[in-house]
Amino acid sequence: MMPRLALVAAFLTVTALASVAPRVIHHLTRRPPNIIIVLTDDQRYDSLEHMPVVSGRLATSAVRFRNAFVPTSQCCPSRASILTGRYLNDIDMGNLDPAVGPVLPAVGFHQSGGDAHTLAVWLKASGYRTALLGKYMTGNNKLAPTIPPGWDEWFTCTACKYSAALARYNDNGTIVAGQAYSTDELRQRAVAFIRENAERPFFLLFAPIAPHVGERGDVIPAPRHRGLLASVPPYTGGAYLEADMTDKPKWLQRTSPLSPGRQAFVQDYHRKRLESLLAVDEAVGAILDAIEAIGCEDNSVVIFTTDNGYLLGDHHYIQKLLAYEPSIRVPLLIHAPNRARSARTDDHLVLNIDLAATTLDLAGVRLPPMAGRSLVPFLDGSSVPWRQDFLLEYKTPVFPGPPDYIGVRTLTHKYVRSSDVWSGGSFEELYDLSRDPDELDNLLVVEPGVHDALAAALRARARTLEAE
Repeated sequence: MMPRLALVAAFLTVTALASVAPRVIHHLTRRPPNIIIVLTDDQRYDSLEHMPVVSGRLATSAVRFRNAFVPTSQCCPSRASILTGRYLNDIDMGNLDPAVGPVLPAVGFHQSGGDAHTLAVWLKASGYRTALLGKYMTGNNKLAPTIPPGWDEWFTCTACKYSAALARYNDNGTIVAGQAYSTDELRQRAVAFIRENAERPFFLLFAPIAPHVGERGDVIPAPRHRGLLASVPPYTGGAYLEADMTDKPKWLQRTSPLSPGRQAFVQDYHRKRLESLLAVDEAVGAILDAIEAIGCEDNSVVIFTTDNGYLLGDHHYIQKLLAYEPSIRVPLLIHAPNRARSARTDDHLVLNIDLAATTLDLAGVRLPPMAGRSLVPFLDGSSVPWRQDFLLEYKTPVFPGPPDYIGVRTLTHKYVRSSDVWSGGSFEELYDLSRDPDELDNLLVVEPGVHDALAAALRARARTLEAE
């Protein structure tokens, strides 16, 4: 029989455990962390200041990566890279040639078997509940009602629109109409998923369409947010309406200068994009509230990023796809209370391909072969050998838009070799980012012959990275 004092001690222990917050019990049982990736669409890296929850509440215990990039500035390849940890050249997205057929990466990724090797598959096999809420890839309407492997909860837009009247979703295999403003509807689903999985680890990919164009060629903020940022100053980035375009590719020269009407559009578009992110900011707050409500705030990781950047008249261009800094640089914050208790900034060259390795590392899952590397050492400020450059690539040209290109971005320089759609040859660009962060002076044009050796070295490095 257990001694009286031992019985009392056991009773007090059980009573104490029953009274503490659930997060303590989760910690004591060493439950794997919940992992949430908030993935916006076409968000510029310099827009976080207009998101008070992300830049405030989330960032107060997050590591902010100031040199976060995407090797391919395009929605679907970037999303595939996030899910697989691979560069585009190592991902079979299926038929991406518009001369042969429509660009349907969701279908191509599925038919090639690429979606059988993703975060969802690996984490589900390790005991995680998995959910993707929001945008998957272009062509998701053709993929429906199929659900890719690994996902327990699948609520993805087949018509990615802001308004409930136009939005359509694949709701776990059934096509349904939207019921609310898109970001708000996804927020409700996210909160429900978190509450339903309070007792087991979960992986949530929360992917609103903001600030991407939704309907009528425009961005539609939530009604409650329209006009709230009307006083935001006009966009005047360093490369906005670049004065001298003669050192840029000929196809790009032909798009400039932006007319006064297009300039006015840019400024209105800029503010609407920021206003559309206010609903995303509120959703992040609701997600944080939900994980606190289930007692898991200390055992949940929230990663905030986007699929690519965006040019707002930089070099007279309005879009993504290009290799210029506003197009490839993205916001990235990792909020991991168990790893980083206070806000820090990190300047390593990190990529979207690193998110898969980071997520698996946090979950304690063995990493399959991939190009990406875990960012976990940087969460507590550890020093590890790290990349000094990365590959730039784009392979789905649509004439007369951006041609295909390959390049390399280092800590201080950028080299890009693109097809010259006008002459049938190629065009090279070289920038010293330490002196010219806005990429206004292509050194191979403004200082001919001076930088040939550097260009040759970077050209060879790009080919090496592509072959790895």
